[in-house]
Amino acid sequence: MTKNITTTNNSKNTKKGKPDADKKTLLEILKKKGNVESIVDDWIYGYHLNAEMSIYELLILVLEISGADKEKLKEENFKRLDIGGNKGAAKAVTDQPDSTESYPLVQKIFKYLFNQFQEFWRLLIIKCQTSILYDQYFIEMLMQWFKELGDSHLRGLRHCTVVICTQITNTLITICTQLKKDLNIISRQLTSETQNTVRQAQLKDNQNQTTKQVKLMENIMEKRIFQKILEDRFDDSLPEIRSLVIGPLAQWILLYPSLMLNADHTKYLGRALNDWIADVRLTAVRAVSLLYESDTFLSQLDMFTQTFRHRIEEIAYSDKVVAISVEAIRLVQVMAKHDLLEDADVLKICKLYQIDNQEISMSAGDLIYQQFLENTEISIQAIPQKTDKSGQRQQLRYSQFQAIGDFLEKSNIPVAYYLINSLWDKGYQIFTDWGFYVKYLQELESNDIQDNQLLIILRIFKVSVQIAVGDRLWVYSDQKEPTDKMVIDKDISMEVTSHFISLFPEILLRYKSNFSVCVELIELASYFKVDSYIQSRQQNKFKELLEAIKEILLLHPWESQLTCIGQTLYKLLQTSKTPTQLESESMAMVHEIFKILLKTVKSSSNQLTSLSNDTEIINEEKEKKVSELVIKLNSDLAKLDSIGKLFHFDDEEYDGLLSSLWKGKFNVVIEKEELEKTIRYASSCYSNLITWTLYQEYNVQTNDGTVVPPLNDKLLKLFYMFSEHMYSLITTPDTSPQLLLFSFKLFTDTRLLFSPALDQTALHFYDIPLPMQTPLKDCAKSLLKRENAYNIDLLKQNFLKELLEDIERKKHSKAVRRRFFSKKKKSTKTTTDESETDKNTTDAGETANDTSRSEKDSEHNISDSDVSESEGTKKARDLIRRDLNALKENNFQEDPQSEGRVDDLLLTMMQSIQSGFVPTRLLIEVLKQIAYSPSKRSLELIKEFVQQHPLPSGESESSIIVKALVRFHSQCLEKEVSSNSLFQKQMFSRMNTLASWMITKAIHHDSLPLIIKKCIRFIQHNPKLSKGREFISVIEFMCTNLTTQQEIEMILDDRVQVVFDKSHKYLPFIDKLYKYIESRENELKTPSKGKSKKGAPTKKAPAKPTTITSKKAPPKAPPAKKKPMARKRRRTSKWASSSEEEESSESESESETESEPEEIDTDSENDKQQPKQPIVNIKATKSPKNQITDDNDKESSESSEDFEPSPIKKLKTRR
Repeated sequence: MTKNITTTNNSKNTKKGKPDADKKTLLEILKKKGNVESIVDDWIYGYHLNAEMSIYELLILVLEISGADKEKLKEENFKRLDIGGNKGAAKAVTDQPDSTESYPLVQKIFKYLFNQFQEFWRLLIIKCQTSILYDQYFIEMLMQWFKELGDSHLRGLRHCTVVICTQITNTLITICTQLKKDLNIISRQLTSETQNTVRQAQLKDNQNQTTKQVKLMENIMEKRIFQKILEDRFDDSLPEIRSLVIGPLAQWILLYPSLMLNADHTKYLGRALNDWIADVRLTAVRAVSLLYESDTFLSQLDMFTQTFRHRIEEIAYSDKVVAISVEAIRLVQVMAKHDLLEDADVLKICKLYQIDNQEISMSAGDLIYQQFLENTEISIQAIPQKTDKSGQRQQLRYSQFQAIGDFLEKSNIPVAYYLINSLWDKGYQIFTDWGFYVKYLQELESNDIQDNQLLIILRIFKVSVQIAVGDRLWVYSDQKEPTDKMVIDKDISMEVTSHFISLFPEILLRYKSNFSVCVELIELASYFKVDSYIQSRQQNKFKELLEAIKEILLLHPWESQLTCIGQTLYKLLQTSKTPTQLESESMAMVHEIFKILLKTVKSSSNQLTSLSNDTEIINEEKEKKVSELVIKLNSDLAKLDSIGKLFHFDDEEYDGLLSSLWKGKFNVVIEKEELEKTIRYASSCYSNLITWTLYQEYNVQTNDGTVVPPLNDKLLKLFYMFSEHMYSLITTPDTSPQLLLFSFKLFTDTRLLFSPALDQTALHFYDIPLPMQTPLKDCAKSLLKRENAYNIDLLKQNFLKELLEDIERKKHSKAVRRRFFSKKKKSTKTTTDESETDKNTTDAGETANDTSRSEKDSEHNISDSDVSESEGTKKARDLIRRDLNALKENNFQEDPQSEGRVDDLLLTMMQSIQSGFVPTRLLIEVLKQIAYSPSKRSLELIKEFVQQHPLPSGESESSIIVKALVRFHSQCLEKEVSSNSLFQKQMFSRMNTLASWMITKAIHHDSLPLIIKKCIRFIQHNPKLSKGREFISVIEFMCTNLTTQQEIEMILDDRVQVVFDKSHKYLPFIDKLYKYIESRENELKTPSKGKSKKGAPTKKAPAKPTTITSKKAPPKAPPAKKKPMARKRRRTSKWASSSEEEESSESESESETESEPEEIDTDSENDKQQPKQPIVNIKATKSPKNQITDDNDKESSESSEDFEPSPIKKLKTRR
């Protein structure tokens, strides 16, 4: 098979240089997975017979495998013409236009071909190293051709050339490395030869020949390949080719530093670090990492380090591509190991453990481990634990924790969990050294450790136990939570408990005055296993632990961190399956806590009541005493609430006390904030009481029905009192928004639990004022209106700041561009003629001086003009600053808690809608939130709700969607939005986003035609609507999403027709659209003629024209003037451009005087009785179904498929 490649002595044609018709090309043989070594041998044999034709075969291989037209390189041109130049043989090849089509070298069908191709060139150079490589024809011809092909327009040729040159360089480096080893051997042999013998002469001759070979190959690598071919490819327009050249460069530097390790080569790696393509930057970072991993050449890389270390730090800290940032952090880790970076810069990279990305956080954790822990850990492991009597291991371990604590204090967000989680893989042995923690806690008094240091160590200890037992938190947004329930490692829990059984109660009581330390210790105790107390026969220690927790709970008045104490008590007494030996005493202790808290609450309440009647106390003392009593009352109520959520308490006076407290009437002056706390805690405790009464006593089954007696006085009384109280809070005008939101959430949550039981009782006998639909709806709307007002101000502020930054950015770029062109113009100026006389020269010199002065003046003027601005820009900046100042004057401040409030409010509203507590039309307000850039959680909640709970009919679905659009349009006309025209335009674009989202996510009943009809009716009933053109653009956009069947139904359905008055303001827009629809209607009503696919005559169109068109007889196209609606929604449609001026001519005062737009719920029956007016229908050009894509996280005004960019021309190479 391979004999056909080369010529033989028996072939006359090949001797004369004529090609053999049956001869196979090199590519065809490589594709068939032929033996590459035999192919190379046959080519070398043919080269000795006809070198010119063999080189021609190699070039044909390059052209074929790169997808170029090999016919452009004819044999006679190859022999007759020069290689380069305008009339050279390479001209026709390199001038081939670029193509996006794949070529054999990168096609998936030939996965093996890339390796075959590289192996061919490797073996070719190896086998030619002793003969052909030095004949001055082989390398000369190939390098000249590769130089021309490397500069070709065709990307495949450039790619193929780079692959060949990199492979040749790799092979030559391998050969040179071996030759240098041979040179060393020859040099040692020459040194051992003391006499001038024939062997010494032979060794010197071998030394000279080997040196010449090395120099020749180095010349080929440096002068012929790198400088003439590869150097230009570092700036190639194709990023894959740039990556292909950068990758091997670092390997060449390491393998052959005598030639490659210099600034002329390493500068290309530094330049690639600034490449705007991510793949190139990633390749460059990995290449630089290879250089610094070797300790041999660090001193020679000093210049590179000083030049590019800041760029490396910048990539690690702020590159937007995660993979690049991770690789750069690893590079920083390697460089920091050799002390090549400053400590402050390394510390800045270490703080990336707080980033919300698991890969970056873990990479930063590896860097932290290396900087603060690794060396000490090596020293600890070198000390035998059995022989460490002096406690050296303990001291070194403490130094590790001290270093981690110091670093944690310097962090922006000193959360121990983030840090320990990032260090866990490498620092597992450090953080699970339970013996160290025991000794550390035992030596607290002797070591005189400060409270802040103790607090940090305890936080690290708690997090270490939490992660070790498997109770991990999912802190990264890109990390998916497991669907299975997390299982706690009981063995580790037993081990931790056994270490701290006797020590923990003592430590708790010692630090009971420090509430922060106590909270960390109590949270740590939640992972203890009660079984360990039984096995070790230390039940008394368990009782001491509970007593210590009780004392701490009753001692401190602070309301924060109470949940963790309640959770710890619950885990110790319930989830751990407390043995019967401890259960009764433990529960008795919990009930004792309840009794004490109930007594203190009653006492505080009575004292407040008595103070109102005490006239002997001075006002200042009275106010101080009232404040102290209210703080204590709220603290005790908060404690009751925290443990009441987890344990059931029954007391005859409990519900009566709570019902008196939630009224907030003590007849003394109390701060509003503290009074609202009292109401909230008392209401929450009462809700807990209802829940426990319902589930503890009556065994309610919410799924299959509720087992409740027909009439239970106690349960109905509790619910009656609670409902009446919630009703009063929700309907009272003076209720603050915070308390209103709390009441709305609490009543909804309680009612959701109680609803199954409510249907089984005789509740209709009682006149219970349940806050049903109207009050709850008004409450939710008022709360959401307040949050929307804040969101609009926040959006406006961010929008104005972006505009201001854009003006500054444009000003700066304009100044840079002017200075650049000024310097360019100055550099191209010609000099004076040297042949002039001395006098003329002197005159010319004076003129030159004047010219230089004038140029300086002109440059100074350019600089001033750069600083100066046009009147329009100044006016725009002043207006933006005016609006920003107006927001500040209105006391607008960013509220970080607003997002959480909106999330909770939306969740409660959707639960209320689902359960029927509020009308379904409240969903309008929920859907409107899509346009206000909600949080990711809110967006997921709304999406899940509309998908799992569709509306019952298309009529209700269409009404909800249309009203959402109408109300948001009205919001865009409010003063806070319309005061800035650019911001109003952005808000209208958000309306388009809202329409896009609802069309793709909220429609379940094929109601899009009905939605369009109702939108048109809204325009019809509001002829003086301000900014109605923006609402019509939403209609146009919805029309692009109609299916073919929906288009036909809309055309033939008389119910879609809407009657407009001739004087209607927006009639021209609708009328122009209707004219196009009319032509489309005539087209669809005309039956197609001809035969069907089987040859039978085509039948007439049925009543529902779903089969009007036919392949052999397509319908006539619409008239040329009836063009479909434009795809780009931001531009005015062609059929609406004629009336643009009519709308723009309206005065701005018209929008202020117009009445509120009328919302249309259903079709008006009076339309049929109106006199006949121009009937307007609506439809738009057909677009593919599901045209709008899901892009919920972006604040874009268009759908992603409204604009169809041309396909990106990008080559996928294989390496």
